[in-house]
Amino acid sequence: MKISKFTTKAKHRACTLLVAFGLQVQWVLAQELFTLQQSDKSRFSANLQGKMEKIEKNPVHKRTMYVQVGNLAKIQQNGKLTFTIPNTGGPITFLARRVEAESERDFTWVGKSEDGLYQAIFVSKQGKLSGSIESKYGNYQLYGTDESVSLLMEVDLSKSKECKAVGRANDQEHKPKSGARQDACQEATRVLILYTQAAANFAPDINQLADLCIQQYNTALNNSSIGNQVTNTLVNAGVAFIPFTEGVDNDSQADAFRISQRADAQNLRNQTNADIVMTLTGDVYTTTFGSVVGDIPANNSSAYAVVEINQASLAGAYTFLHEAGHIFGGRHDHNFDSNPPSYAHGYQLPNQTIRTLMSVRNNGDLSRILHFSNPNVTFNGTQTGTATLNDVARRIGEVSATIGNFRQSITNPFYGYIEGTSYVGNSGTNQFEVAYQCITPISFEWSVSRDGFTFGSPMGWSEIIYPYISSSDNGLYYLRCRITLPGGQVSTIYKYVSVNICSGCRTEAPETETVNSVTLVSWPNPVINNTVNLKFMLPQEAVVSLTLTDSRASTVKKLLLGKLAPGNHQKQLDVTGLSPGLYVINLQAGSQRRSLKVLLSK
Repeated sequence: MKISKFTTKAKHRACTLLVAFGLQVQWVLAQELFTLQQSDKSRFSANLQGKMEKIEKNPVHKRTMYVQVGNLAKIQQNGKLTFTIPNTGGPITFLARRVEAESERDFTWVGKSEDGLYQAIFVSKQGKLSGSIESKYGNYQLYGTDESVSLLMEVDLSKSKECKAVGRANDQEHKPKSGARQDACQEATRVLILYTQAAANFAPDINQLADLCIQQYNTALNNSSIGNQVTNTLVNAGVAFIPFTEGVDNDSQADAFRISQRADAQNLRNQTNADIVMTLTGDVYTTTFGSVVGDIPANNSSAYAVVEINQASLAGAYTFLHEAGHIFGGRHDHNFDSNPPSYAHGYQLPNQTIRTLMSVRNNGDLSRILHFSNPNVTFNGTQTGTATLNDVARRIGEVSATIGNFRQSITNPFYGYIEGTSYVGNSGTNQFEVAYQCITPISFEWSVSRDGFTFGSPMGWSEIIYPYISSSDNGLYYLRCRITLPGGQVSTIYKYVSVNICSGCRTEAPETETVNSVTLVSWPNPVINNTVNLKFMLPQEAVVSLTLTDSRASTVKKLLLGKLAPGNHQKQLDVTGLSPGLYVINLQAGSQRRSLKVLLSK
């Protein structure tokens, strides 16, 4: 069977010039992201017409718009993307929070609204854009096609379905271990995405939809401050067709089990070395959108789930993420599923019409946000979980090292990230440093961008750089470091910095910090002895605590500092006896929380 590999790189395309038969043709770039087109389907291929009809008739879509899609890379300015959903109240603006771009035609763009309440995620492959959009005007899904039009659908969450899975408790393979070393050099969790013929008949591009699901899942991990080991994240091991007829007895959980027992599914999993398997099905189940096999969290033989394709990446439903969350140990709300552990349940935010990803309360009319429950993370000023019942983030951090190692690593993994401030409010020199594990790099190359697409000339070639940031850098300051490893492998890592130096230079509030926010720095990093030095600033009096968590988000150190006065404070954290590896320092000051990654290499 043919498998579409995630690792296949798209060819680089010119940004503004197209060379064809010796002629140079200037691209005509739309100024709007979405421009309405005629809804006449007769001009399209019979294959696309059939898919359009299925998408339009699906109950979760209440409004269909045929649109021409503009060049997002050109429309966004300095990381700010403003566009209008046709026939709505006006323009909406998103600020870039993660941009990974090979070119203007091949990229992932993740942004948050200016008020931090909504998320937009776009995936572009060879100029074809797909995505999910949350907004004050509703949720929308963009289906890119190979022809001259795309489908922009308004979502009707009241017509979405819920999950069948309850699942028996399974802790036999998931007992947390202390320390961090055993997780330090594993690969990310590899997911094989299968699809049935019914799913293929629905989606204009299965591969792009699969990529979107994975980007949504990894964005939710980041939003939820889930433990820092690589195995938390998903990477695409492959996308493949399976000749399976789903829904014959209207039982999604039974179908998940049947697929797990099929020789072709198992063979495809072996070929791709996938840790988990997700199958996209047609819209065939009358009351559910999918299920896992039964064990929560999954074991090696039960790491399979099915998801109806019409809701897999649907903004506000995010059912692919929900089912993957079950595999990693997340459970429904406690009143729907009382299985242990007691803390691993979804959460509906009190007095709000939103819920975290594992919640099934009040059926589908409540919009899911891209968060797993976590009492230490807030959304719009409200905690997204409770310590006693609703901390799926903790559970994922505990079990992902096991799940991500169901199949042994097939590469020599490398893990690196950029350490340094995420907010600059004063002109001056700033330090940014690459922290890395598993493989010692040969060389480094730093560059900076204002939008994540166009980077300037190299600005440094060592592990540490000291750029001077001034008011001319206000807005998004996007760092990229290309790291060359032995054997010629290249790893690229990014970090965005919010710059707001002069008053009035920027109208939107930084996502995580303002002039009235708590700040936190630590040194040295990596830590080569038994002491971490901490300096933090409190804008006002607050009760302060410091915790150190390991790669499974388990607390290994905690300091209760009591009520502290406004101003600068310094503390030392003793890490004697802790295993080398990656840890997270968490500072809680009243309702504000700051986190820093630190590498212990003593």
